[in-house]
Amino acid sequence: MRAKQGGGTRGRGSPRGVSASEPLRLQSAGTVNDVVREKHGITPEMAARLAKYFGTSEHFWLNLQDAYAVRQVKEKYAKELKAVKPLAAAASR
Repeated sequence: MRAKQGGGTRGRGSPRGVSASEPLRLQSAGTVNDVVREKHGITPEMAARLAKYFGTSEHFWLNLQDAYAVRQVKEKYAKELKAVKPLAAAASR
């Protein structure tokens, strides 16, 4: 099962007051809206297009996607991650 992706824009409003459907030259309106609704993640291609449109870097958009993915993993596997002993602590015993 694939983890839910997207979510880089939730609670932040749209950058520079642009609606999700405005940058139609970037991708189809459905794709942009799917990212906003957390149905799809930001792909490298979309990151390149968003960076060009908004005058940012591709890494900005990919970092938003990665941060969201890490947060989802931490929430999903919180119990398992808590049980993992850090290498330095395990070696000192």
